[in-house]
Amino acid sequence: MLKLINQSDETFYVCITCENVLSEKNKVFYQLSWGENSYDEFGNKKNGKFYPNDRLEPSDTAFFGGYGKNPKKPKIICEKGRLNLFFISESDMRDRTWEEISRNQIYSYKRSFNQKELDSLNWVFKFH
Repeated sequence: MLKLINQSDETFYVCITCENVLSEKNKVFYQLSWGENSYDEFGNKKNGKFYPNDRLEPSDTAFFGGYGKNPKKPKIICEKGRLNLFFISESDMRDRTWEEISRNQIYSYKRSFNQKELDSLNWVFKFH
């Protein structure tokens, strides 16, 4: 399991992909929705919008799974052996479409890891 810790004072969305660039295929959503017909436990209609798990607020921690069969020994399953992390600002996610972000490669920064690098970090990456 990959653990990300946001030590910055900004909110970021993280796209984790085997691809070297952002694309339509690895789309990240600004907000998701349960739909118009969302109700709480008391039967009251509620706002069905929520933020996805790949949104990290300042001082937030997120966990991303799906790396190999053994959670105690995660493994990069990318064909080229590199896992790429794209950090996209909340303002870009809010103000631009994913098509524009991916076409123009709009992100605050990118970090790429191979297996040895992630193992040396115990699969924990702190960013600021």
